[in-house]
Amino acid sequence: MAIQYVHGTVNYIKWKSLYEIEKPFQIFTNIPPDAVDQRDTNLEWEPHDIEIYDAREVEESLELDTHGFTFRHSPFALPHQLTKDYIESQYLPYVEQLLRKEMKDIGFVGHAS
Repeated sequence: MAIQYVHGTVNYIKWKSLYEIEKPFQIFTNIPPDAVDQRDTNLEWEPHDIEIYDAREVEESLELDTHGFTFRHSPFALPHQLTKDYIESQYLPYVEQLLRKEMKDIGFVGHAS
């Protein structure tokens, strides 16, 4: 079966020399009127036409080191009402454990398992 795709346009962040001295940012809250910098972003977008594939048809062949992402099926289910405590005590430790298992050759900052 041939892999099906559609054409689409995705906006990528356009490189600016400003990023050598300032990290790219976008603020999604109201900026206080007395703030010195009133910018809500320093991003500039650049559209790119791409082909979008349904990766579910080939998910077993996709690997992080080769493709930049991978699929993993997880039994972990999020509750309907998320709380900060649940995220910190249940979800983040689960994700950390998954990342440690998948990416054995990297270091982690923060919690130690």
